[in-house]
Formats: sequence, C-alpha cells, structure tokens
Amino acid sequence: MLRATGTVDHGLFKGSPTVQEAADFMAQDPEILYMHIIKDENADVVGTFPGRQPVAYEVVFDQLTDPQVQPALLDQIQQDSRVWINTMWQDLAATYTDEASRRDPELGWQAVVEEHDASMIQTDEIEGLHHWRNGGDMSRWEAQPGGRTVRVQAEDHAPGGEGVGYHDLDPNTCGGEGGVDVCDVEGAIAVSSVRSGEWIKYAVELPRSGDYQVSARLASNGAPAGRIAIDWADGTTGRHDIGNTTHETRAFDLQPLETRHFEAGRHEFVVKVDDDVAPRFNLDLFQFDLR
Repeated sequence: MLRATGTVDHGLFKGSPTVQEAADFMAQDPEILYMHIIKDENADVVGTFPGRQPVAYEVVFDQLTDPQVQPALLDQIQQDSRVWINTMWQDLAATYTDEASRRDPELGWQAVVEEHDASMIQTDEIEGLHHWRNGGDMSRWEAQPGGRTVRVQAEDHAPGGEGVGYHDLDPNTCGGEGGVDVCDVEGAIAVSSVRSGEWIKYAVELPRSGDYQVSARLASNGAPAGRIAIDWADGTTGRHDIGNTTHETRAFDLQPLETRHFEAGRHEFVVKVDDDVAPRFNLDLFQFDLR
C-alpha cells in the first residue's frame, strides 16, 4: 500500500531484530525509515550495521545505569543517527514521563534532552511538549490566562487526620505518611486506591467572584469508573460519574463536573466516593476556571 501510494517515506518502521535482518529490511527500499530499538540485552549493536544506518535508535531503559543510556554510547549513536526516547510511561525512560514533565520538565522532557541527548521524544502530550519547547510555563499549561484558573492538587487535603481531613478505609498503599493513598502514578502525584465510602476534605482560595467551571483531572478505565459526590459549604451536593479516559494510570484527562457561582475567598468542599459504583480511578487535581 505504501509503495502504491508513494508514501513509504511517510512511515517510521521500528523493531529489534538481528542487525542482518534489519539491514535486509532496509535494503528492500531506499525510502524506508527504520529505527532500531535497543535495551539492556542488545546495546552492543550500535555501530555494527553494515552500510546504511538506522535513522534513529529508540533507547529504552528503566535504570540510569543501563548500558544503552551511557554518554559514550549516546554519543556514538549521534554520529550517524538520532536518539529517540519514549516518555509515555515509566520504565521506557526510567522515571522520565509525560506526567512528570507536566509537574516539572526537569523531571522528564528537559532531562532526556539535556542529560541523555534525545533529539526525538515519543509522547502522548504533543501540545504540552510544544508548549514547553516554545518556552511555556508547564505549571500554567491548560490553564486560562490572567489568573482565571485555580487548581487544588488531590494530595493537598485539609489537615486534621482521619475523620477530620479525610476518611480512609485501608492502610496507605504507597508507603507515605498519613492514611490517604497518595501515589506516584506514572509521574503524576495522585490519590489512588480509592474505595467506596472514603472521603477527603479540601479548600480552594478563589481571587474573584463569578461562575466557575469545576473539573477534575482523573485517569480511569471504565464507564462509569466510579461516582463522586461533592458536598459544598452551602449545603448543596453535586454527584458526578467518572468517565473513561482509556487507562487507569496512563491516561489522565480533565473532566468537567459542574458550574457553580462562588464569591471571592476561601471555600471548603468534601469529595466522597459513592457506594453504588465500584471506583476504578486515580485523582490528580481539581480545577476551577472562571467563565
């Protein structure tokens, strides 16, 4: 099909066969763009291709001590090819992930470029990567300009402990302090392992009065993947089904919940996990956007 449409050079082929098999494949068509995948067990293939070289090497590593990510080998790759690093989830490039990059590019994209010579990055955050490459502040990514967006991180719950700031039904599964399961979820710091009947109390400081779109950034793999009830200080409650983002740990998405009017100032709210739908989600943050 690619040959028939004259688009062989529009595709990028990658794999980890033997060097000879890869060389034979590239020899089938001069327009084939082939990238070789290297891991711990085949890092020594760099520099052994006869004649035509791969356009890039995908360097996959789960530890910074792995042979394929050492500076000398990366320098050797760059003599004839490019360095491709995948930051979609952990262990493709140690802990350098898209989610970590959203928190701080030095934990992800910036590190693979500056410390590991990446000239190509595979990401699920294409627009976010462009925003960062163009000098944008990732802490304001997907936020409205002019201070119209306020975020509350899911881990920043009210103080007071069990029964005051939260109610948690199981031991902390992530080894941190306190009872709330605050975990590193592919680089995002999120509330995880939620159970029906649990609740967490939060507060938000809003600088302006007005109507706000209230959203939650979550990752889930069902529909519905749970249901939350938000108890507001005025005595009202909003109930919201959690939509499917396609993956419980690798696909966080901002889901609109409700629009409410707030006066400027501090507002407390309690997020409860309903009993009637089994929860299967991770919670990253709440976002308040002034409309």
